[in-house]
Parts: sequence; structure tokens; C-alpha cells
Amino acid sequence: MPPGGITALDFLQYNKNNLYGDLPMTMSAVLFDAGDILYTRPRRARVYTDFFTSRGLPNLDMKTPELKRLKLDSHEGLISEDAYYEEVMRRGGITQQNDFDAGKKAFREAMLDFDFTDGIVEVLHALKKDGLKLGIVTNTYNSTKEKMTWFKTIGIDTIWDSFATSCEIKAIKPSPEIYLAALEPFNGNPRETIFVAHAQKEIDGAKALGMTTVVFNRDDETVQGDYVLDKFTELPSLVKSLC
Repeated sequence: MPPGGITALDFLQYNKNNLYGDLPMTMSAVLFDAGDILYTRPRRARVYTDFFTSRGLPNLDMKTPELKRLKLDSHEGLISEDAYYEEVMRRGGITQQNDFDAGKKAFREAMLDFDFTDGIVEVLHALKKDGLKLGIVTNTYNSTKEKMTWFKTIGIDTIWDSFATSCEIKAIKPSPEIYLAALEPFNGNPRETIFVAHAQKEIDGAKALGMTTVVFNRDDETVQGDYVLDKFTELPSLVKSLC
């Protein structure tokens, strides 16, 4: 990287004008979104529904623009995880302190109830064996330390070369800062990097930096990248074909 204190846009212009030109590239790193790529939480929506309906309240639509913005604020570290839960409950009609306490407990437990993606251990070790740097780019209100405790349960806590956590960096995808933060520990080149994700905005953010994009477990059929995987276990073969 060029020396000292540049902005993300400066970095992109530097790459374009001075460093890479039209030289052919080979892949040297794979970055992953975390939620819905490395693991899923298929039971969490039911927890929210049951919490409100059991109190005689209508089910809260978590996909309204206001609640989606609130979640992004928590991911950006502007509000805490507990403050996020409290505001969600308040907007859903909760007024009693005992319900706030019960909700925070239920939502926290739902956050910790996840299933790792089939083949994750084998895929990550295969990529590592092939010499790839591995990193995570995650929008989240959970700390890197906490997520590492999750990964430790299946022995993938020490495999990562970088871990860009939005609430710690104070930047969220698709902002270029968080992708570049994941490349910085190993001086990664975006044009030599594959990014694996499920959401179009996050795919677009990586593509704008020059990364090769791979879609897995996509939000819907309109989500497009350079490649689309049906199975996570297909990733090592795809990466080899690009190297």
C-alpha cells in the first residue's frame, strides 16, 4: 500500500494509476461475510415472533426501513446490543421493565443459537492449505473476541489472517473502509481477493474495490456476483480455477 493516512478513495486511485495497471492477477485471499455464510440462525425469527405475540402484541416487522436502520446503527457501534434490543421492544409496544429484561435474554439467546454451514471446516482448511489468506468482513454488534469463542467450538478460531468487525471499526459494508481493514493485516490487494457474501449491496461494495465476488446462500434470485455457488463445498474448486 502507499504510505500513510490515505482515504479509501485515494487508495483506489493509487491502485488504478500506479500499482496494478493491466497486469494479470492471481487470487491470494478469500474474505467472507459471517452471518448467513459461515453460519445461519434459522430459529431467530420465531423467537421474536413468539416474544411479541405471547404478550398480546402484533408480530413486529423487522424489515421496515426504520428497524433496518436501527440495526445498522448497532452494527456501526453507534448504539450497544442491549440498546438495540430495548428500542426494538419499545417500537413493538413493550412498556414493562420485566418484559424488557425477558426480551433481552430471549434475543441474546437467539443470537447464540446458530448452525454452522455444512462443510465449513473442510472448506476453510482446504483454502488455507492452498496458501490463501483468509479473513472476515462482518456487520455486527458482536465483538471479534466473542465471535472467536463461537468459532473455537469447531476449531476454526485460529485459521483467520484478519477479522474486520464493523462495531469495532465503526464502518459497515458496503463502505470501502471495512473491506480494506480486512486486507490491511497482510497487505492484501483487492484485485487478488475473492469476497463471499449473500447480499447485493455487500457484493457491490467489494466489486467496487476490484474484488472477485462469489454469491452463496443469496438473499433472493436477483442477487448477482461474478460467480454463484449452490454449495459451500464448491468454493475450493472455484478458487483453484481462479488461481
